[in-house]
Amino acid sequence: MGRCSGGAFGDKEMIKAKHILIAVSILIIAWIGIRELLFLRMRPDLDTMAAQLLRTQSSENVVHIGESTRSSLKKISKQYPGATWEIRSGDAPRPLGDGSAQACIMYRDGGKELFGLRIRQDGSAFHIVGYWTPR
Repeated sequence: MGRCSGGAFGDKEMIKAKHILIAVSILIIAWIGIRELLFLRMRPDLDTMAAQLLRTQSSENVVHIGESTRSSLKKISKQYPGATWEIRSGDAPRPLGDGSAQACIMYRDGGKELFGLRIRQDGSAFHIVGYWTPR
């Protein structure tokens, strides 16, 4: 078989492009791994915080809890005494999330979603960067 000539890239350019593609792929994989490692480190604190917020509508790990967030948590704890939570890595999908949250806490009653919190960690403190209620 013959070689194709006259393309946009020569052999050296193709090799360089392959090397760049490999390097970018490695960086992306490393970033995903680091992000998941950070999530695993904060997971126990998130579980504790989720329980505290549902039980008392406060947590020493949260910098600020707005009144509407506190009110929604109180309503859930009264109306759904058996509510549980699920913690997810990353932000909520758009339009709920904007990529600034590192994790989400979703409060549930059985299969019914009740309330979600978008969480960002800053050192040892957590910030609630948003919340949502299902429609």
